[in-house]
Amino acid sequence: LRATVVLSEEAVTRRKDELFGKEQLLADPRSVAVRKRLDLPVWRMHREAEILILRSVVGCNLHVDKVTQFSLRPPELRSIFNNIGQYFRWFSCSQVRLSYKQMVKALNRDILKSQWIDAFGCPV
Repeated sequence: LRATVVLSEEAVTRRKDELFGKEQLLADPRSVAVRKRLDLPVWRMHREAEILILRSVVGCNLHVDKVTQFSLRPPELRSIFNNIGQYFRWFSCSQVRLSYKQMVKALNRDILKSQWIDAFGCPV
């Protein structure tokens, strides 16, 4: 007997996203992978130095200090806030990290529809 499986386009896209997410998580932290997947402009991507810092603290069970949090702030806020004091005066970082799927929904190519998410994957 031969069975034919017909998948909807939505199901195929969902499966590709799941596989892409798993493969990318091995190579890049979640927030970096999502930004690449959405093909955001360069100025909205994390820099290599930020990714290096992120990789060094992601598996660590220690509390992350404010200087590290500031260095891993959303790229959209990088040029607006160069001062750590001003940044933490106006913004607070959530301790809840978004899942891959939540981040895909929260980030948008249209900056006006996009949420600010730091390199840890936390809403700001």
